[in-house]
Amino acid sequence: MTSNLHHRVVDGREEALDLDEELSTERTRRRGRFSNSLQPASLARIRRVLDVVSSLDAPRLTAELIAEANAEQDLKGALGALRMLDAQGIVHARSGGRRQLIWHPGRREFGEPPRLVERESYLRLRDLLRSRNERWHSTDWLLIEAGLDPDLDLLNAEQSERGGGLWAGLPVNFFLDRGKSARKYVLGALKALYWLECVSWRNYTSQAIEWRWIQPVTEKVVVGRIRLPTTSADPYLLDGPAVSRWDRLTARAVEYREKFQEQEQQWIRDHYPKLAQQFEDRRRAQQESEEARRRSEHREAANWEQSNNRRKMYWEA
Repeated sequence: MTSNLHHRVVDGREEALDLDEELSTERTRRRGRFSNSLQPASLARIRRVLDVVSSLDAPRLTAELIAEANAEQDLKGALGALRMLDAQGIVHARSGGRRQLIWHPGRREFGEPPRLVERESYLRLRDLLRSRNERWHSTDWLLIEAGLDPDLDLLNAEQSERGGGLWAGLPVNFFLDRGKSARKYVLGALKALYWLECVSWRNYTSQAIEWRWIQPVTEKVVVGRIRLPTTSADPYLLDGPAVSRWDRLTARAVEYREKFQEQEQQWIRDHYPKLAQQFEDRRRAQQESEEARRRSEHREAANWEQSNNRRKMYWEA
């Protein structure tokens, strides 16, 4: 079921309005495969984070802010909201050491923001909305274009991994996510903008959420380029190229198969020791035969190389 409503906040109150004709998409709406919408409870959690930050009068750790806002059920979303509030200048973070952030009231007056704030990515997320405020943007599109998920390698994905048919209509990182999705962070940031009365949201289908900037934009907005993440920027990234989801699942399947085979052989040894011994003898004889064959082939190759060298020496002489 699709909705012709979009949701926004005006003077601190939520409103659900009919879409204007010029704002309605010209694309044909597709039926979603499952229900996905912004729940009132999840929006309320981010609202509490904003309320706590607005009343902040002393530096606080991230965990303390989230606990005071009673938002522990959505730690990633709350942190995403805090990062966006940092980008908006409502609060600013400083490094607390050991991958901790300490949040201070007001705008950052001096000094570089700590790396964990990911300020450039969240500014890009905001600027993507501001630069194209005449249209709606899906959460997944914003996630990719803002460069907020290094594990979501959509552009370099193999064609077989993208696929169609049964895969169509599912979130893009349903199959491509390598286990460290940034969607919850992005949703937290977008919900913060929603409560700041900067964006409106709607359901494109029953499963796809879209966003649009609704505040006036008077200046030209230039969206910054994505900087490729380094291994030092994220300790969870590998030193080499990221392993594809297919390779990870294949390796896991091999691991499970080997573990099952070991357990199966142990059960046979415990319950049928004679048959197990016969099997081990046959396998040992097969391995010895294979090893003898390899040694024979190596000797034959060495003899051929020695004979070939003698012929070369004869003709050179």
